[in-house]
Amino acid sequence: MLQKKIQAFLSIADTQSVSKTAEVLFTSQSTISAQLRSLESELGVQLFDRMHSGMRLNDHGKLFLQYARKIDALYNEARIQLQKSVQRDGTLKVITNLYLSTYIIPYVEAIINNKYPLLKVEIQTKPSKEIVENPEKYSFDIAILTLPAIIPYRGLFIEWLFDDHMIPVCSPKSRLANLEKVEPHDLLNEELIVLDSTYYKQMVFTQMAVNGLSINQVKEFDNFETIKKAVENDLGISFLPYFSVERDLIIGSLKKIPMGKIYFYRPGCYAYKIQPLPQIPQVFVNALRSYIFQYNYVY
Repeated sequence: MLQKKIQAFLSIADTQSVSKTAEVLFTSQSTISAQLRSLESELGVQLFDRMHSGMRLNDHGKLFLQYARKIDALYNEARIQLQKSVQRDGTLKVITNLYLSTYIIPYVEAIINNKYPLLKVEIQTKPSKEIVENPEKYSFDIAILTLPAIIPYRGLFIEWLFDDHMIPVCSPKSRLANLEKVEPHDLLNEELIVLDSTYYKQMVFTQMAVNGLSINQVKEFDNFETIKKAVENDLGISFLPYFSVERDLIIGSLKKIPMGKIYFYRPGCYAYKIQPLPQIPQVFVNALRSYIFQYNYVY
């Protein structure tokens, strides 16, 4: 989408760095680089001078910057006006998994209740795997999911929403908390605590293998709160979604393991049965995007 490329361009112009832009937008450097290359290809010019000290706008980039800001402002204005035109009463059936229903959906529902008091939101919770493999079993207008990857599923249209970053965490009492950088061999004697979920384990073990990580001992629990308590008491380490550990990292009950440039993430997405997505479900998706924006999770 052009808007994503515009946002990447504006952020690079501001930070003068692809890597910093990737951090700000909570996505990968390769994604940002691809968006910039695509934009430059469409425009037929290079917008930046690539230098050792960073990315610097060239004359083409400085000219385009004026228009990019206008495009971004007009897009946001149009989105707001379209949102205002939506019928705001009725019932919206949302299905989601336990993680999202615990750490994200309540805040989104509060936004909806505040802006659209006549819109009733019904939340149903099921595992993501069950939702995408058997969508005909459930009556819903919109599904908010986390998946190992976005692939076609029978009877569903699925669209990416954000990268749900997995944070490596340990107890403040763990030896790992005091290391400046943790190498793969430092984890060999650690016990890994994982969620008893097929999709979660598939994602964690696959990305561990990709990043050359290996742990000999694995323990499973059925919810993130229990995992956090186990990690806090130094019973092992874990890879947990950002939204589930944000507060714990702030208060210091958990510590982020310093693993350098090793990134674990899974796509957060929304799914629906009817194309195009009707207006009322789109209102919920917009509210979810608005909430995620607060954490620099940009769609």
